[in-house]
Amino acid sequence: MGLMLGRITVETPKYTLLKSTPCYQIRSYAPSLIAQVSYTDETDGFWALANFIFGKNTAQGKKTPEKVAMTAPVLTEPIREDISEKVAMTAPVLTEHKTESKLMSFVMPSKYTLDTLPTPVDSRVRILQKEGQTMAVLTFSGFGSEDSFKQQENILLKALETDNIQVTGTSVRGRYNPPWTVPFLRTNEIMVPVDYPLESKE
Repeated sequence: MGLMLGRITVETPKYTLLKSTPCYQIRSYAPSLIAQVSYTDETDGFWALANFIFGKNTAQGKKTPEKVAMTAPVLTEPIREDISEKVAMTAPVLTEHKTESKLMSFVMPSKYTLDTLPTPVDSRVRILQKEGQTMAVLTFSGFGSEDSFKQQENILLKALETDNIQVTGTSVRGRYNPPWTVPFLRTNEIMVPVDYPLESKE
């Protein structure tokens, strides 16, 4: 009910706030464990991950599947050449839109490690240890359509250029709420990795 009304009551990724402006924040995200799938159809990709956390898995040391708590946001991003080989070998919504296939990720609850997280039954779902990363993040409400994400990304990139902050990679999209949430109560984020000193806080 909370996510439906815009309230985010599930666990979200941990980060340290390094800089805050009226337009964006710069956050240093802690390392995290993610479940990830490559997809061309967004609904198919989402349900592959959803079925994993709903119990389509093999729990460590147990005879029965284990339900994994939902977190937010759901992340989507493009498949880039520099990461395609890494993800080809395995398993809080993040996207750019040049390639047909994209990556969708659920961040796993922080209580899990690689040794304790259930193993996906669906071979498309990979479990990955994600390194910590510094991201510039612009938060906005609304449907989170393709056009709105592109518009907000342009705003973010222009603001970063004005502030002389270097972007180091492609954007990631985060959706915090289910589709039935009232649009103006939804939380969406466009994120881009940046070069920013970790010791700096503003």
